[in-house]
Amino acid sequence: QFFRERLRDCDPFAIFNSIAALRIVQVTLHREVDDPQFVFESLNDTGVDLSEGDKIRNYLLMSLEEQEQTDLYTEYWSKIEGHFRDKDGKLNDGLLSAFLRDYIALKRKDQQQVQSNRIYDEFKKSRDRIQAQRTLEQLLADMRRFAGYYAAFEGRPVPSEELVAALRNTRRQGTSPRVLIMRLYDCYDYQRTLEERDFIRSLRLIESYLLRHAICGHQIRRFWNIFAEMTLDIDGESPAETLLDTLAKPRGSYNFWSFQTDYAFSNAIQTKNLAQFQICKYVLDRLEESFESKHSIFTNKLEIEHIMPRSIESSHEPHRTYGKKWQKMLGGDWQQVHSNWLHRLGNLTLAGDNPEMSNKPFEEKKAFYAENPLRLTQFVREQPVWTAAEMEKRGKELAERAVRIWPSPSGE
Repeated sequence: QFFRERLRDCDPFAIFNSIAALRIVQVTLHREVDDPQFVFESLNDTGVDLSEGDKIRNYLLMSLEEQEQTDLYTEYWSKIEGHFRDKDGKLNDGLLSAFLRDYIALKRKDQQQVQSNRIYDEFKKSRDRIQAQRTLEQLLADMRRFAGYYAAFEGRPVPSEELVAALRNTRRQGTSPRVLIMRLYDCYDYQRTLEERDFIRSLRLIESYLLRHAICGHQIRRFWNIFAEMTLDIDGESPAETLLDTLAKPRGSYNFWSFQTDYAFSNAIQTKNLAQFQICKYVLDRLEESFESKHSIFTNKLEIEHIMPRSIESSHEPHRTYGKKWQKMLGGDWQQVHSNWLHRLGNLTLAGDNPEMSNKPFEEKKAFYAENPLRLTQFVREQPVWTAAEMEKRGKELAERAVRIWPSPSGE
């Protein structure tokens, strides 16, 4: 049926000529003399590059007898690949290669990341160390298990909803802690030295570590190396306790890579241009979720809203009238207030897609917020005016809440 559909509108002569141009090559090897992996690599040098995963799979399985190849591929390697296939069954070669690179790093206890085009070479060079006196089947079983941990961090479902949320929230901060996550997951799932509640608490600390650095404006180029170093500090018998200790360690010049303090984080989240960060929406979502309420409000379809609008200057009605009202409310130094506070946490909330509301006077905005009673806007709805003083007070209150959502090791 597939070929019928593809051939229906094709030129039959073009198809015939294309088939006639094909050449089939058969290479016969003698196992006593020839190394199939060496021949494979030599032939592949002239063809399309294979992924690092293809090379490692062939390296591990090609020298085996056919039935053993089939059995190990079916039971282990196909399931490793299955963790990295999308809903349509397409393999994500990049993610599989990333897993193999981090798996090698975990087993070799690396602190420097292997180059993406060196994954296969490094695996082959260090196979004895990676396999660690296990049989090939035991090695493949170990790889399959860790691939499951890796995939869970990338969004594959796990039985616990709370664990799913903790993994998802940590993943939203970046991929750099993958090696550490696999180590902790192994303690939780296989070694059974990490209770689920402690695993979740550990994930929240890692999320907090990354988010605090992001809010404080620190670049993340070396985070992989830092998390690889942290992984070495984890004691398999007491992983949660040793993670707390290693997160509290001073790191880098002037402690630049250390866990950012409550003071530094609170100050940054209040004063930085929060709207410039990609995680701004996520921060507002989590702040909204943190308020106690009998009713959950789904924020997926909401967008970032500036309470004091982006523009309060216009020569066109009615925006000119709206702008004049805002200017009067803000006072004589309204330009400075607008410039300083527009994108800060104290002036940000969530709202539905309602562009006509963006420049309206404060009283009209309050009425709009009352129709969509987010807990983030409760303080706003209670204020008679919206000036720098109200924005500063709200920013402090939300910052205190943020410190509790994303705690420091000492706050646990």
